[in-house]
Amino acid sequence: MTTPPPNEWFRLVASWSRELLSATDRSHYLITERHQPTQGGYREALLRRLLRRVLPDRFRVSTGFIYRWDEQPSRQLDIVIWDAQNHSALLEEGEFIILTDEAVAAIIEVKSSLPASELRDALDLLSPDWWINWRFTPESSLTGRPQQVTNVPFRAIFAYRSRSSGKNATARFVFKELASFYRQQFGADARRAFEEHMGDNLWWTNMIDVICFAYGPQIEQTSVMVDCDDGNTYSAPGFASYAGDLPGENSTQDNISVGRPCMNLLRTLTRWPENAAARETLRSPAITTDPGVCCFGRFPGTPQRLRVWGVDVPPEILWYPDPPLWEVSRDEAMPS
Repeated sequence: MTTPPPNEWFRLVASWSRELLSATDRSHYLITERHQPTQGGYREALLRRLLRRVLPDRFRVSTGFIYRWDEQPSRQLDIVIWDAQNHSALLEEGEFIILTDEAVAAIIEVKSSLPASELRDALDLLSPDWWINWRFTPESSLTGRPQQVTNVPFRAIFAYRSRSSGKNATARFVFKELASFYRQQFGADARRAFEEHMGDNLWWTNMIDVICFAYGPQIEQTSVMVDCDDGNTYSAPGFASYAGDLPGENSTQDNISVGRPCMNLLRTLTRWPENAAARETLRSPAITTDPGVCCFGRFPGTPQRLRVWGVDVPPEILWYPDPPLWEVSRDEAMPS
C-alpha cells in the first residue's frame, strides 16, 4: 500500500479493543476484586476468544505447555498460538495443549496488573536461553554464549492495568525494567543480540515484541532513526510506546489498546492480502507517550530528529538507560 489505510481499518482496530474491554468490565462490575483467580482465568479466556476471531483458521489459540525432548517442559503458558496446518499437538484436550517448540507461532502472557515482579516473571518465562538466536561463535561472544539459531515465536505481555500512575509513567517504568532485564540477560553481548533479526517483516528476534496495557500504552519493538547534532544519522532497534489514541480525524474513536497488538500479531504471523493494510495501520502517525521511544545504546550527539518506521516523532521523547547498554560511535553513521 502506498496510501494510508482507510478509516475503516482504524475502526476495526478500535472494535477489537471495545469487544474485549466491555466484556471484562461486565465481569468486574458483578464480582469486583473478590475472586482474583477466577477473574484472571476469565480474562485469559476472553483474549483467547478474540484472537480466534482475529487470526486465520490455520492458527489455534490454546493454553498449555511446551514440551522439549530430554529437557524440562516450560511452565504453563496463558496463551499459545500454534500452526495447526503444519504441526500436530502432542496432547490436546479442549483449550489445553502440549506442543513441541517448533509448532509455536506466538505466546502471550496475561496479567491482571503488572508491577515490577510480575513483569520480570513474564519476561523470564518468554525469554528462555533456548529461544535466543546467536549466530556467532562462542569465541566471538563476550560472555561465552553458545552458537544457536532457533525459531523464535512472537512474544507479548498483556496487562489489564498498571501499578504506575498514567501512561507516561507506565512507559518509563517498562523501559527501565526492560533495560535492567536485558542488561542482566545479555551483558556485554546485548548489542549483537538486539541487532539479530529475521523474517520478511523486520523482526528483532531477541527482543519481546509487545507489552500492552488495557487503555494504553502499547509498547512495541521498532526500528529507530536518529539525526544528531553531529550532522550524522544513526539507526537502531528499540521500542516505541503508543498512548492508545489516534490523531486527527480518528481522535474521537475508541482506544486501540487491544486492537493495535492484534494487528501487530497479524502483521507478524500472516501473509494474507490485507497484511499490507495491517503494516500501514501500524506505521500511520499515532500519539506517543513521553518517554515514547527507548533505545538501549547511546548516540554520539544530541538527537535533533527522531523517526519511528519513517514517521517523525518529537526527539525529546527518546529515552535510554544510564548507563546505556552500549555506546554508538560516529563511525557507525548511516551513509548520506
